[in-house]
Amino acid sequence: MTEKLPEFVESGRGPVVVLLHGIGSAAQSWVEIQEALSSEFRVIAWNAPGYGQSTALEESDPEVGAYSMALETLWRHLNLGSAHLVGHSLGALIAAKFAADHPAYISSLTLMSAALGHRHLPEELRLQKLNARLNDLEKLGAHEFAQKRGPRLLSNKASTSQIQRVVEVMAQIHPLGYSQAARMLSRGDLTSSLRKMPYKLAVQFIVGSEDVITTPESNRQAAVTRGEVPVHIIPDAGHAVYVEAPTPVIMTLKRFFEGTDDK
Repeated sequence: MTEKLPEFVESGRGPVVVLLHGIGSAAQSWVEIQEALSSEFRVIAWNAPGYGQSTALEESDPEVGAYSMALETLWRHLNLGSAHLVGHSLGALIAAKFAADHPAYISSLTLMSAALGHRHLPEELRLQKLNARLNDLEKLGAHEFAQKRGPRLLSNKASTSQIQRVVEVMAQIHPLGYSQAARMLSRGDLTSSLRKMPYKLAVQFIVGSEDVITTPESNRQAAVTRGEVPVHIIPDAGHAVYVEAPTPVIMTLKRFFEGTDDK
């Protein structure tokens, strides 16, 4: 069977940075980060399977490993070698799994507003969260779904343009791709991937101080799995921290990539 290549946006030259978006987002949400990094780095932002023009996965109920395999397909196609891998929210689950599967490919790993996955939740609560997502999307349709859920990704200090941007990107989700991603999130386990990575692999966390979805505390708890790794709390920013506070996020990424981040 021919491997299906995920869609991606590429810019810049230099050391490679790969950006993975969250469950209600897409490659285009990284535009400010990508533009800023492209002066020094070769930056690739993918559309995960089932997002943008990327073909959905064959499994209706995939594990995170299926997304890791899709990323490996893109990685080999682009001959990326070693790269700085950045994952936001659901993208952090995928990034961590990929880093655990292919540590030789990873120059550094940034987990931003990291989704922990729901595998360890009580079954009733896990299914309740999953069904709430899927039922909302089916009932409302993508546009109304985005209007309802999008603003929650930002703090109450977000600008009108930032809210509009998040909502517009979320409104483009495809029901099949979103459903697959939601089911993966429901069965995901970030800490399992963190434990499987080589201890020497450089990892950092970034999270907004006002994130009510993947809170600073949950990111700190995940970080403990790796021992003493940096957890950067970006003030006055919500879950979509790189949309709401691009400048401090860019600075934090560059410091980490250059190996000058305080340990």
